[in-house]
Formats: sequence, C-alpha cells, structure tokens
Amino acid sequence: MSLSSANESMLQAIVENLLPLKYCIPELSLVMDGKKLKGSGRFGYSDIFVLKGTGDNYISSELKYIPLIGLIRT
Repeated sequence: MSLSSANESMLQAIVENLLPLKYCIPELSLVMDGKKLKGSGRFGYSDIFVLKGTGDNYISSELKYIPLIGLIRT
C-alpha cells in the first residue's frame, strides 16, 4: 500500500508509532455534553492527544482532517 492511498487508521498507526506513549493518548474519549446519555452525543473522541512537554500546550488531533497527499508532497 502506498501512502497516497492510506486512510485515517493508517495515519493514526504511523503517528502512534512515532510518538512515545508517555507523551500521547490514542483514542481519547472526551465528555462533550454531560447531560446527554451514552450513545446520544455525550462523548467525543480525539484520535491523538499529545501531553505537554514544556509549557502549558496540549495538542488534540482529528486525523481525518489531515490530507496524506499534502504530507507526502512536502
């Protein structure tokens, strides 16, 4: 499989292998609306959540919004 035909799950596997587990949490479940029941929009999910290294910056990434074609060309 070439990277140009890879999908979100392939990109997630690549990112998870590149980042040490002590700095990232894959498939983080977040409570979006605590008043809703499970299965009714209560939870949201982040593909990759990167913990801070220095400072107070955290990164939450939804990988479906990252086009692989653009990454390959750069």
